[in-house]
Amino acid sequence: MEKLKLDFEIPDFLEEDIESMVKSVNNKESIVDCWQDTIRADLNCCDGTLTDEQIKLLRDYYYVREW
Repeated sequence: MEKLKLDFEIPDFLEEDIESMVKSVNNKESIVDCWQDTIRADLNCCDGTLTDEQIKLLRDYYYVREW
């Protein structure tokens, strides 16, 4: 899995959780679904930081997609 290339900045806490999820997927760990839930929760906290379109892009890539 590769990180989604973005043309906007995301909060540090979200960046860290995405990094952890990417490592988890690439190492074929069984906790990927936990990282997906964490990222979903992170995105729910980004109302004032990211636009709705940016949140949807990230949610579609990291949460809705099956790894």
